[in-house]
Amino acid sequence: MTQTVRFILQVCLFLPLFLCLSFGHSYIALWLSGLCSLFHTPTLQHIAMFASTLVAGLLIALLLAYPFLALYGRRAVVVSSVASLLAAAWRFALLGPVRHPVVLYASVVGILCLAIFPPIGVWFANRLRPNYSFNRTPGRDSPCPNSASGAG
Repeated sequence: MTQTVRFILQVCLFLPLFLCLSFGHSYIALWLSGLCSLFHTPTLQHIAMFASTLVAGLLIALLLAYPFLALYGRRAVVVSSVASLLAAAWRFALLGPVRHPVVLYASVVGILCLAIFPPIGVWFANRLRPNYSFNRTPGRDSPCPNSASGAG
């Protein structure tokens, strides 16, 4: 693929990835917040509310890590950071007046998870080798780990 076509794809697909990140996180968090009604005590409902925001952040990071990585390559962590910070700012701007402090804290935790988890997910996906280990793949300039002399 030529550099020009790749750049055009990167520019054109940033908005769909951004919208998928923001709306996907909101939809998953809304769907998981329905789990709060399974519990009858307020303490367990609050724990379920916080857990749903954390799980929503993790799920959206898992779902969008490889599309960011496949499209942006080495710059995927930076681009996903920009997209997740924009989505978190947008979600913060849409945050209306909240009456209960626990709901406010859960919303803030959800916004922080939206800002932090996608870049971390992309970074982990970038670190994984095809055999799914966290050891880096040796580059051209690094010595080969299997050679006795250390020369690549």
